[in-house]
Amino acid sequence: MKKALVSFLFTWCCAFFSIAQPNGGFEDWISGFNTESPVSWQTLNFLQFTMPPNPVSAFKAGGIDKHSGNYALKLKSIYLNNNPAPNILDDTMGLTFTGYVNIAPTYYRYGFPYTGRPQHLDFWYKYLPVGADEGGVRVVLTKWTGTKQDTVGFAETELFTNSFYSLYQLPITYFKDELPDTAAIFFASSRHRDVARNGTVLYLDDVVFTGWVGMDEKDAISVNVYPNPAKEHITLSGLDKRVKEIQITDIAGKLIGTYPVSTHSAIEVNTSSFAEGTYLYTILAEPGKVLSKGKFSIVR
Repeated sequence: MKKALVSFLFTWCCAFFSIAQPNGGFEDWISGFNTESPVSWQTLNFLQFTMPPNPVSAFKAGGIDKHSGNYALKLKSIYLNNNPAPNILDDTMGLTFTGYVNIAPTYYRYGFPYTGRPQHLDFWYKYLPVGADEGGVRVVLTKWTGTKQDTVGFAETELFTNSFYSLYQLPITYFKDELPDTAAIFFASSRHRDVARNGTVLYLDDVVFTGWVGMDEKDAISVNVYPNPAKEHITLSGLDKRVKEIQITDIAGKLIGTYPVSTHSAIEVNTSSFAEGTYLYTILAEPGKVLSKGKFSIVR
């Protein structure tokens, strides 16, 4: 991740801005700057506004280059032949983050409203670097204090060569025993200025928060979901007497179903009507307290 750019983004956004739940499956795209970009994610495609325009850095990927659904994000490191802010942007870079850039007037909006305490950021990726290039991921969970955004949780890692789609679970470290109000996710196809190379490619799909870290760890439960991937049904085991219901949503956040729990060892959910893809489950106690979160996949 480009430290200069990330630092600039957080400094610039001294006031709190937010957007809708991110498009973690990269199924939704919008036209702009003479190309397409994933909804709720900012990419360097906005640099198409320069004259002459810079190369396209984000592409809609399908076929063997997606993990599930119809599309994935192909993030490509580009050489900025027309760098509008050389004191902020590196000459060779690839970046996407939850938020967007407004050109006129110019301001950055980053993050989206989020009040969970996830255990991981899960994502599927392929990484094809040029030379010794390295990719990176960063997650920042913050809470507005009235004067600034305090960091509640943080995670960061590097990405190295990976020719086939693999699941990465990035653990999140918490610094405060409270709920955040905002989550920001950053991915970089080129993370370090010294080794960044034009043409490095990072494929991303099914980006989602999973698990749950309670503010009092004894409140959290560990849930097992099987089979996963599933077809006709899933079973959720490891429940206790506090569990009142299970909510299932698709990866875009649309509620698929709410399932009351009357037994407290395991519950089976019929998934025969579910479309193929990735789904999220939330285990709730009365009165709506989250005990665990996770995901599962449906294959046909």
